[in-house]
Amino acid sequence: MTTRETLTHSIIRWPRSLRLRLAVAIAGVVVAAMALGMIIDYSHEYKSHLSGTIARLEEQALSLATARQEMDDDAEFERFVDEFCAQMNQHVSPGHHILVLDQEGQVILRARHHSGAAMETALLRTDANTPLFSAEGHRAVQYRLPDGDTVIVLAQYLDHTEALLRRQLVSRTVTTVIVAMVVVFLIYLLLRTWAIQPLARIVRAAKSWARRDFSARSPVTGATETRFLAEEFNTMAEQLEIHGHRHEADLARAKSIQTGLLPSDLPQVEGLHIVARYSPAEHVAGDLYDIIPLTDGRTAFVILDVSG
Repeated sequence: MTTRETLTHSIIRWPRSLRLRLAVAIAGVVVAAMALGMIIDYSHEYKSHLSGTIARLEEQALSLATARQEMDDDAEFERFVDEFCAQMNQHVSPGHHILVLDQEGQVILRARHHSGAAMETALLRTDANTPLFSAEGHRAVQYRLPDGDTVIVLAQYLDHTEALLRRQLVSRTVTTVIVAMVVVFLIYLLLRTWAIQPLARIVRAAKSWARRDFSARSPVTGATETRFLAEEFNTMAEQLEIHGHRHEADLARAKSIQTGLLPSDLPQVEGLHIVARYSPAEHVAGDLYDIIPLTDGRTAFVILDVSG
């Protein structure tokens, strides 16, 4: 087999190799398990951040309701709302929107520092019992606090929270990939030591047995199963070696017997030059010959061929 044929043969057999299949199986299981864990963790973190955001909006709404009770002047309360919203936008969480609605759901007060008309339009169309809503493709969350004959509404975009979670997800993905690669490599090394290499040694010994070299033995290494397999194969090889020695001894005796049946010396016949050559295919053959001088001066040539 040429070098190119050997390389082609190896490439064709490589996808079927136990080594590759084990590596792919291990990598698939590890990556799938870690990916599932990351998805569950991301969902848990998202819900946790969402709950925290709603809790903060509730605290802010309660602060506004308390301030409104202490202020008799609506203009003063409106200024307070503007300052409150501006402070939140700058220092707490960008993307706030504060409204005060009447019983019909009409806006009677809005913070001057708000997140835009799109937010307000989406907010007014959203059901009061639905905390999550979307405004121009951006996810947002709301909280509504009934305050007498009005409702204080606070809303906030989740872009900042989602961006933070995405950064955490990317960081965890990179960490997970590195950990998965390390785990796969370590497990592969262990499998290579415990299973693949012992099986490869058994295969090498089996190739020697196929060439009738029954003196070859497979090292007894690896896990319990591969050690048991190697011991059983070695026992088989030992029995075959004993049987082979007996078979060779029997053939040697048969060859000796057959050689004794052949003439040791060829007679001298006047006018003839007699030469005989007897070459069995292996040890013995099914043919015999003899040259017998007769009493009347003639010579008999005998050739036998055993058949059946």
